[in-house]
Amino acid sequence: LAENSIDAGATKVEIKLRDHGVNGIEVTDNGSGITPENYVGLAAKYHTSKLSSFEDLKSVASFGFRGEALSSLCELAGTFMVVTKCKGQAIGTRLTYDRAGKLVSQEPAPHGVGTTISVTDLFSPLPVRRQEFIRTSKRQYAKMLRVLQAYAIVSTGVRLSCANTNTTGKKVSRQQVLSTQGAARM
Repeated sequence: LAENSIDAGATKVEIKLRDHGVNGIEVTDNGSGITPENYVGLAAKYHTSKLSSFEDLKSVASFGFRGEALSSLCELAGTFMVVTKCKGQAIGTRLTYDRAGKLVSQEPAPHGVGTTISVTDLFSPLPVRRQEFIRTSKRQYAKMLRVLQAYAIVSTGVRLSCANTNTTGKKVSRQQVLSTQGAARM
């Protein structure tokens, strides 16, 4: 998701996790947003808005292809929601997708220019895999932080921040685990 934000020209990417990502992942950026003509295909399998012809493969200048990651997240998440707004639009749009990556609802929503992607209950459709994810969540979280640190090194013009909120146990606690200067002001 951070790759998609950087590919969209974001100078600020904020990642919020609940319980090391087990119960929620939210990525917000100030990139270009998602245009309305891309809403339906956004989470479709084998779909990307980054290429329009075979010749475009010669000049790929992005980290990845949005449709592959987003369609996989739809399949593996309890809920998958996007709120986005492009420059020039009066108001943002909240998009909700089903497990197959099909757009099931679209409604106006307040949002600044950019995109927020929210995923809850990762692996909930696969109970055994979910239990394994819960068991290894701190290890997976550490791996994710290493990847974000690598992006921070190569994306010097992007302000990256990551916070984790623990909601299990008696006390809710929030910890800022990564924050870079970048070029953006928060």
